[in-house]
Amino acid sequence: MDKRRKLEGREGVLYLLLFALALSVRVYKLGILPYGLHVDEAGMAYDAWSLANWGLDRYYKFYPVYFLNYGSGQSVLYGYCCALLMKFFEPGMVLYRIPAVTFGMLTWLFGSLLIRENIGRKEGLAGAALLAVCPFFVLASRMGLDCYLFSGAAAVSLYLLTRAIRAEKKSRALLLYLLSGISFGICLYTYILSWLVLPLFLAMTFLYLFWIHRTSLPKMICLGIPLGILAAPLLLMLAINTFDLPEIATAYITIPKLMGYRGAEV
Repeated sequence: MDKRRKLEGREGVLYLLLFALALSVRVYKLGILPYGLHVDEAGMAYDAWSLANWGLDRYYKFYPVYFLNYGSGQSVLYGYCCALLMKFFEPGMVLYRIPAVTFGMLTWLFGSLLIRENIGRKEGLAGAALLAVCPFFVLASRMGLDCYLFSGAAAVSLYLLTRAIRAEKKSRALLLYLLSGISFGICLYTYILSWLVLPLFLAMTFLYLFWIHRTSLPKMICLGIPLGILAAPLLLMLAINTFDLPEIATAYITIPKLMGYRGAEV
């Protein structure tokens, strides 16, 4: 028992050091590296500033479920995170990139946990080290682009789903399925490609789980209800833009009609 505790203590110290490494390479000179604002960062920041002050984006649409950006659209979660920060802090380059750092660290944390719990403890440490310094994940944590939030949100969702599948108590399993459904629903507001990836992934996952008798209809419903509620505004937006229907605009929510709908690119 003492030997196991010592081993766990050493692992804990290593994880803390890797956490410090991952965080430091993501926040060092965050306001100037990379230099300047990407065009989509600038569009997001403008929408976030407008939302923080007046509750509408730069096209005068109240709380849109999808930004128009420069006409062809942009996922909204990043902008709403920035708008919330602007309620308390002055706008600036560092603030615009804080959500990227936050979700980048979620990628590191839950990615490491997924590797540790599904492959092994040594592999978990190796994965944590790789995720800490991998150039793509470092860069994705230092730029205010909406799509880069997807990896962090997806890592959280996959971890919750994994724990839900493995939960022995029914009440705990149902709660975890519910939380994973909420998390997967949030993913839909990070990156438009999630609209294709998540339905395919979840369909294949649940077909397999039913095949091996590791899930049930009530569990699937617990995941599906919050996911369906969160997906509904985006499904309406797809219908509006696909079938050339009128925009839905209220003082509380806007389901926009895009100026340059890219549905054909799918």
